[in-house]
Amino acid sequence: MARSLEELTQNLAGLRIEARARAEAAAAAKFQQSERASVLAERRAQRGELLGGEPTAIHRTRCNDARLLAQQALESATRDSAETEARRTGAERDLAHAGEALAEARARSETDARNFADALTIAQIDEAAALTLLAVSPQERAELRARLATADAALAAARTEKEARGRDLADALAAGRPEQDVAIADTRRAAAEAKLEALARRLGEIGERLAADDLAHGRAQTLAGEIAAAEATHKSWAEVDAAIGSASGDKFRRFAQSVTLEHLVVLANRNLATLTTRYRLERSASDTADLGLQIVDRDLCDERRSTRSLSGGERFLASLALALGLCSLEGRGSFVDTLFIDEGFGTLDQGTLDVAMDALERLHGQGRKVGVISHVESLRQRIPVQIRVEKRGGGRSAVRIEARGGWIAALQPT
Repeated sequence: MARSLEELTQNLAGLRIEARARAEAAAAAKFQQSERASVLAERRAQRGELLGGEPTAIHRTRCNDARLLAQQALESATRDSAETEARRTGAERDLAHAGEALAEARARSETDARNFADALTIAQIDEAAALTLLAVSPQERAELRARLATADAALAAARTEKEARGRDLADALAAGRPEQDVAIADTRRAAAEAKLEALARRLGEIGERLAADDLAHGRAQTLAGEIAAAEATHKSWAEVDAAIGSASGDKFRRFAQSVTLEHLVVLANRNLATLTTRYRLERSASDTADLGLQIVDRDLCDERRSTRSLSGGERFLASLALALGLCSLEGRGSFVDTLFIDEGFGTLDQGTLDVAMDALERLHGQGRKVGVISHVESLRQRIPVQIRVEKRGGGRSAVRIEARGGWIAALQPT
């Protein structure tokens, strides 16, 4: 019994020594933990100064988003550069062909002008008279040719008649007919010669008109080429008029709206890709002039769906992407610097809510003012400046403007 008591006493002494050692070790560990906590606080303060007070997660997200946007911009610029180079090469090729065609056309024009001048010189026709004859219609030219053929036949018949009358005159003179018959024959002969001279003059006139007609025909062929070129130009303008032209300007306005909508869809899809990878916006394919939108569901093999088929949260994300794209859709002298979002956050889960708030914080960092109207309590931790409306009873309410570290001002509406 005494020995057991002695062993217990020794064990108790050893335990006391071990307890004191552990207490000292605990005190040292607590001291080290305190020092490490102070060092951690100091390092966090230094990191906050480096990032301008911005949390690391938000800073990392912003940097990653900026890198993704830069990469997308680089890919888009590369594609645009390749397309521009291809168009430039095609334009240079078309320009070279057009230059060759222009040189050939000028050479043909100079040759035709020389031939036309030579023909006028040979025919001894004034250029003004030749241009007047060019206006002669094909039907009138056919009538002139028919009249010339008739005149040739009449001239041949008159010459035959003259020869016959000459033989009759010789026979009459040989037979000793009276002087009266000779006088009649002379009169007839003189009339026949006058008629023959008139027909000869008419034949010369018709020949001149036929030569002018041939020149006019050659000139008409030259003008046909010019008319074809003018018709090609007219066709191009007619196609432009058919595409965007109208008396009231509706077609052009709809065309301009269509181009703007295409740009807005591209900007909205960039923002939608950061909010959700499942959906993508695109123009409705029912009509090329339709200004409606539809959803492409990538999880369902790129099935096209109506925007009305989206749930509340999905519709909010699509609307937010369009709003962010609209903020980026700047025109000449315009800048959307304020954006208000009324509700919709209550339909989002926590992960999607964080993604949406990150997008709004990026928009705020670009110089825009973003206002959120919501009853979601978790948003208070992400919004530094808040306008809170509190009921006071009796139809009265109080409005407070709060910021991190306390309220700035309070309004008491009556």
